[in-house]
Amino acid sequence: EKEWTETHNNALIAYTNLPSGSYTLEMECIGTGLRKSIRIYIKPHWYESWWAYIMYILFGAGFVIWGIFRFAKYIEKKTRRELSREYQQDLQKATTVVMNHLADSEFNIERFAREMLLSRTGLFTKIQQISGQTPNDFITSIRMREAANMLRTKPELSILDVSILVGFNSC
Repeated sequence: EKEWTETHNNALIAYTNLPSGSYTLEMECIGTGLRKSIRIYIKPHWYESWWAYIMYILFGAGFVIWGIFRFAKYIEKKTRRELSREYQQDLQKATTVVMNHLADSEFNIERFAREMLLSRTGLFTKIQQISGQTPNDFITSIRMREAANMLRTKPELSILDVSILVGFNSC
């Protein structure tokens, strides 16, 4: 080998950047016929080792999971905002329908459902979703709120007058 260097009667050879793997170093003492071989194993760099690849996979999987989680949160937030707007619109529409029939003591669930363009079951589901109440409770709560408001703002009205104005005609 041309790379051998002699230093104080010792022979030295240096290799750099050898790829990982198994090598055999064969040496022969010139003139004596003595031969010696040494098996040399060069380990890969830490970043090329099996545990480093496992770490890469784990970090990659963690990053993908984190990305999916963040995307799901974004979609959930966006959906909740859209549902909130839809619920607000539905709540506003339901409140308007009831307010339009506030003094009508004959206003019932069938008419309420018809004006909301829903079936009775659909109305029950929708009102339950947007207010947490049954349709009857929803109508009653709006009537009670309006009655309380009238009693506060129009003290000249009697309780009987207010009850008639908000649709409670049967006492």
